[in-house]
Amino acid sequence: SPVSSGTVSLTAGRGRGKSAAVGLCLAGAVYLGCGLVAVTAPAAENLLTVFQFAISGLQALQYVQHVDFEVQYEQRGELGRIAVRIDVFKGSSQRQSIRYLPPLELSQQLAHAELLAVDEAAAIPLPLVKQLLQGKQLLSMLASTIHGYEGTGRSLSLKLVQQLRSQQGREMVEAAERAGSQVKGPKNRHGQDTVRDGGRHLHEDRWKTASSALANTRPGMRALTELVLTTPIRYGPDDPVERWLTLLLCMDAASPTQGGGHNYRLVGALPAPRDCALYMVNRDALFSFQPLSEGLLQRIWGLYTAAHYKSSPNDLQMLSDAPAHRLLVLLGPHKGAKDALPDVLCVLQVAFEGRISQKSVQSELARGSQASGDMIPWTMASQFNDTQFCSLSGARIVRIATHPDVQRMGYGSRAVELLVTYFNGELSSLLPAGQVGGEGADSLQRRQPADDGDDKEERARQLPPLLTPLTQRAAESLSWLGASCGLTAALLGFWTRRGFRTCYVRQTPSDLTGEHSAVLLRDLEQPQLGETVTRAGWLQSFVSDCQRRLIPLLSYNLRTLDAALAIALVDPERKLTSNPNNVNPNAAAAEEQEDEKEGEKDQVRESPSSPSDPAQSLCGPLTAGELLSVHMSMHDLHRLDMYARNMVDHHMVLDLVPLLASWLFQGRLPAIRLTYLQVAILLGVGLQRRDVDSICKELELPANQVLAFFNKTIRKIAGHLKEMVEQHVSAGTDKKPTRLLLATNQVEVPTVVSLPAAEAGQKGEEEQGHEGHSHKKKNKNKRKPDGHGGEKGAKKTAQ
Repeated sequence: SPVSSGTVSLTAGRGRGKSAAVGLCLAGAVYLGCGLVAVTAPAAENLLTVFQFAISGLQALQYVQHVDFEVQYEQRGELGRIAVRIDVFKGSSQRQSIRYLPPLELSQQLAHAELLAVDEAAAIPLPLVKQLLQGKQLLSMLASTIHGYEGTGRSLSLKLVQQLRSQQGREMVEAAERAGSQVKGPKNRHGQDTVRDGGRHLHEDRWKTASSALANTRPGMRALTELVLTTPIRYGPDDPVERWLTLLLCMDAASPTQGGGHNYRLVGALPAPRDCALYMVNRDALFSFQPLSEGLLQRIWGLYTAAHYKSSPNDLQMLSDAPAHRLLVLLGPHKGAKDALPDVLCVLQVAFEGRISQKSVQSELARGSQASGDMIPWTMASQFNDTQFCSLSGARIVRIATHPDVQRMGYGSRAVELLVTYFNGELSSLLPAGQVGGEGADSLQRRQPADDGDDKEERARQLPPLLTPLTQRAAESLSWLGASCGLTAALLGFWTRRGFRTCYVRQTPSDLTGEHSAVLLRDLEQPQLGETVTRAGWLQSFVSDCQRRLIPLLSYNLRTLDAALAIALVDPERKLTSNPNNVNPNAAAAEEQEDEKEGEKDQVRESPSSPSDPAQSLCGPLTAGELLSVHMSMHDLHRLDMYARNMVDHHMVLDLVPLLASWLFQGRLPAIRLTYLQVAILLGVGLQRRDVDSICKELELPANQVLAFFNKTIRKIAGHLKEMVEQHVSAGTDKKPTRLLLATNQVEVPTVVSLPAAEAGQKGEEEQGHEGHSHKKKNKNKRKPDGHGGEKGAKKTAQ
């Protein structure tokens, strides 16, 4: 029977006809009357087979090309023309089309689609696939390769399908509970169910009703159908070439159903992260095709396949012979057999970069190009025009993959912590003395040779140790440790907690993931480097410059970032929040209680954590002289005061909010402390230039509550500016005070006009010279209190 909504999961290994099956299904959907069929994939090149079999399926259903349907092509470089759209004109009164849409553009046009097909869904970021599946009245088909490089980063099979199973199970249980609760019956005087006719109890009728509700899926419920293709089409059954290729490229390393499944599961007890140690893997021994080394390689590549990285055979080749790359694994205490490997909890891949001559850097930058490799040095040199950073040596964490069964348990943090202490030369003093060497380490260092020939035994004896504890190795002399990753709140929080600081954010997002990439650095402190190699404070200068540039860029391509991520970028140390533990933007009740405790006057208070040193802020503190002479006029201060007292709408001060937000995030108002929710609203309105409706949708708060917090924020900032001007006036004893009207309720606030001594003296002589004339003019105005001259004089006095 036709299904109006639901999800179909189609998984298969390589060469099983998955893409061909999707294409035939799309042709059948058009034949059954579907209107718009949306097809997406990581790239249009991935849909060559899908469109080829969709055309073949239409022709098999008696559709004639150029008569009943047309195919539109696009030119894609070396691939030539590829099909991206099929328009059908036969058999339906509505427009029918099979159209390719990129993943990032699909969400905008998904409302008109009746069927969604996603090929190679595992290669598309999981949050984006979840967003595409939010439509309840949409039939979705997710197809993915699980035993090949097309399906690496197995988000579909490991996370999304499991979540869909859990969601379907919860909905079915809730439906059964509702159906059973509707069965009512008589009760006795003790409130217990009575026995019905036939000796049946009420709870038996409820169980029967609930079981029948489970058997029948409710209309509107998103049903999950899982299909698996196992019969090979590209190869014959049990083809030896396919087995050899799969084993060579480690394509089934993370498959729990094939030969590599035992390399993916954890078999031992989980140790505490503090008991784990970091080992350096010798790549010559790892790729020697010995039994023990081959098992370790399968486990390492299994973690890469299950992680969020998109792997390819080139990555495997780079791991085997790239001279600047190193491979490290986090292992627990080894208590098993001598010839057995412990569970691999985390894998780190590190690349050494830097040590580039300034002459080469200047030559490449002058031509507008950069050499291959050394990603972080070339990025920093091109973005900051700094040629000295490339001369420093450092290490970039290329990949970090934690076993899916032990994620968010501290093993990834432990691996990065040990790596930092190793490059700082402190790892040997951190680990217990009994862990260095010992029986477990000796058994892992030497791989057990195969027992089927003297040549193999001799080669195994000549190989170096497979695993070497970092406590037995001398650390390389490095100045920095860095990482480059997609900019998400989870990843940014992970690296920030490890002491890494954001130094660069790419303005254009990735075409596939839609994320902005970021470069994070951490300086290393090795005694042997000395101050002649590393400039003091070089990292802080990069961080400050990056934050200064990010503040205005938030109103351009970075305006799509959510509030939590944007705050983590421009205020990573939470200097603006009065309560650093309050990190929940939805805690509106707690925010109101905190504001009530502050009092109705909203007096500006000095926080003990506020930076007293002007060098800690991006710019110097704002002064009253700069405020009045450069940034704002008395009319602007008057508008702020009016809005602070709820006498005008927030649109009256909307042009001043970007300026106020820039001062606050640049550290120019160090005495002001706000709550997390106030910071999020001010950042959204002032820096990202977003409207109130979008902020309310993100924070899940009503508009009146968001505007109330926004008013409290402006009131606090306006009060601080007013107090700053008043203190400046009281301190200016040798300056001429001028009383200017600030509010409409006849409350005068003294301000000051700073004049040089010579101009002040000259103006004093002019005032004495014109004293008689002014006195006569005043008397003239007094003679005509009811005339035009008196009204004009009164207006001048009011002004």
